[in-house]
Amino acid sequence: MKKKWVVLLLLGCFGISLLAITGTVQADSAKVKLGVQPWLGYGPWWIAEKNGYFEKRGLDVKVINFTWDQDMGAALAAGQLDVIAAATNFVVSMRNQGPQG
Repeated sequence: MKKKWVVLLLLGCFGISLLAITGTVQADSAKVKLGVQPWLGYGPWWIAEKNGYFEKRGLDVKVINFTWDQDMGAALAAGQLDVIAAATNFVVSMRNQGPQG
């Protein structure tokens, strides 16, 4: 029971931080596409997707895996992703590059 609350708390924190960093997703969007990279800290996203936590709460989230920062950034700039889970250094790098897409 305690693990469940920890996972939910982590998901909530990640969600809030993602929305703050990348902007809000339209409420009427049919699907949210979330870009992630292979880092243990993003584990809650894969757990939530695999165990159906998103669907149980009425969310349609697709977790999309990337290997390289630049590929994930390009997908976000091209509108292929709605939000990304990104390390601070990557967010600063994207910000310094100026407007994209």
